[in-house]
Amino acid sequence: MPPTPTDTPTPTAQPVNVQRGTCTLSDGATSTTCAVSPAVADRTKTILFFQATSSTDQPADGNIRCSLSTTASITCDRFGSTGSVNIAWQTASFTAGVTVQHLTPACNVDGDLNEDLTDVTISAVADLTKTFLLFSQRQAGVIFDANDPKTVTLTSTTNVQIRQGGYGTCAAGGSQFGLQVVEFAATSVTRGVTSAMAGTTLSVSGLPAVNTGKTFLLYSYRLADSGTMAAYLLDGQIDSATSLLFSRGASTAQIDAIAWERIEFTDPSVVQPVTASMPDGGLTTTVAISTIDSSRTIVLSGGQWTAGQLFGRSDYTVSPVIGVAQARYTLPSATELLLTRDDNGGNSTWHPFVIEFQP
Repeated sequence: MPPTPTDTPTPTAQPVNVQRGTCTLSDGATSTTCAVSPAVADRTKTILFFQATSSTDQPADGNIRCSLSTTASITCDRFGSTGSVNIAWQTASFTAGVTVQHLTPACNVDGDLNEDLTDVTISAVADLTKTFLLFSQRQAGVIFDANDPKTVTLTSTTNVQIRQGGYGTCAAGGSQFGLQVVEFAATSVTRGVTSAMAGTTLSVSGLPAVNTGKTFLLYSYRLADSGTMAAYLLDGQIDSATSLLFSRGASTAQIDAIAWERIEFTDPSVVQPVTASMPDGGLTTTVAISTIDSSRTIVLSGGQWTAGQLFGRSDYTVSPVIGVAQARYTLPSATELLLTRDDNGGNSTWHPFVIEFQP
């Protein structure tokens, strides 16, 4: 008799335990440890999301790297020590279906004065279409400019490439990264790298269709030259089932490229895309969201090159303060999302994602 056909089960990542908290990197300190209590059961099955906001104009003080250093602690550090940094963190721990590599590589000086390439060897991932990257960096320097943002790209099953444009070479005082390689069985990931962006908007169209109620975006980017802060701060959104839209407040510097990953859940997890804005002078805003279960929900923005997943865009041009378009995300109730920034300069806009993992 022929064998009885069976259905192949859809991969799942369950159950999930979400924890969240806040901590401060104090004025005068180069690092802090944020306690995770109770401790997570397994670092290799736990994803860290965070936002570290500040009001500094010094890269050494505002470029923040965080990593899940032990099952009970998150370590956040920088090269400078001036000014305080406020950190909101979230961990999502799974019992199956998720594998996370937590890495802390350093920038590689390759001798190219136009750009530096850091190739990070990772343990082989099984499927590129079910893998995405989370990234942060601490970097020295005295002004935010073209050598700060970097693209982070999964180039093979065993390699992640961190690429810097602008002035080239690693920062003289140091450049070190926090990198998570996340294999998530219940996802379908599409990725790409754009051409140069010279204007204030760039559309990426003609992509395979996704369910926008189950999809979020991550992106990183690199700059070609110096400009105003409004040109450095890039917002990204999923504006349709088949396209992405990137925007910024000015075009005084060229963006060399944007590396993006669009992550669609294939299990019952859902995503609420949100639009939030603050006027010049504003430090907080609250946005209404559909009712969520906070015990399995995290919030992030797609933009990441330092300080976590927190970037939006701004029209601010007065001084190089990245904090005008950095937001911390908290959930004061099951129907509210609160955004907080540490510098009130400029009109700023974000497109965060409220991600509720499957029950």
